[in-house]
Amino acid sequence: MPGRRLISTTGSSTTLTGPGRRNGGQYVSDDYVSLLEGANVRISMCDQVYENAHIERVNGTIKNQYLVHRHITTFDQLVNELDRTISTYNTLRPHSALGNLTPCAFEQHIK
Repeated sequence: MPGRRLISTTGSSTTLTGPGRRNGGQYVSDDYVSLLEGANVRISMCDQVYENAHIERVNGTIKNQYLVHRHITTFDQLVNELDRTISTYNTLRPHSALGNLTPCAFEQHIK
């Protein structure tokens, strides 16, 4: 999924997902939640923290092993770097949990 796809829309509803979305203090702020609800934006969260552990691991890897080392000053740079990082993560970086295949190679292997 390209980095720029941080929101998805279905009908008149929008769900926040993807890199950077956290279950942080902003989601308990009445003002922030009201703003989202007023714009018909639904916060996508799991009921239990362990339900989302795999994507949090990916988010942490993207943030701490890639993006933190880059000087990003604009949203457009962030979009470009996320696209580049996600492509690298999926097509160039082998994963030990996948038998040292990249995620794309593993997907082709199991088809």
